[in-house]
Amino acid sequence: MIDLERDCNLLILSEEQMITDFDCGNADLNEFFNKVKEYVPREKSLKSYPGILIGRLGVATEFNGQGAGSQLLDFIKDFCIANFPDFVRYLLVDAYNEPAIVGFYQKNKFISVFSTEEQEKKAYGQIPLETLRTRYMFYDMIQWRNKMT
Repeated sequence: MIDLERDCNLLILSEEQMITDFDCGNADLNEFFNKVKEYVPREKSLKSYPGILIGRLGVATEFNGQGAGSQLLDFIKDFCIANFPDFVRYLLVDAYNEPAIVGFYQKNKFISVFSTEEQEKKAYGQIPLETLRTRYMFYDMIQWRNKMT
């Protein structure tokens, strides 16, 4: 079992410590979804979507396959529920577009915002032959709240 306090580093930024152009909690996805509305698999109806972006998540190779990444995601979910119970609806990631990494997030119930890579490329204005480096994914915290009750 991985000891998160001993084996992991976790950095949490408040809005006062915000990195330029980094939104750590007031993710207004409405603008994003309006911009890419025709590519989004499910139409959104809220004006804003409170979320937290997980900027960089990595596990040392010595801990691969031991569940450390999943434990860390569960810790982040617990942290959000405990500290922002009425605020966080979504966890967001820009996962590297590699099968193992996208598969890891899918295993942890994250869903791609776009149904296909082609839709995501078009939404970002990428050339169709250009490689898509990341996949925009989200986790709906209602799942975690329901699991806790």
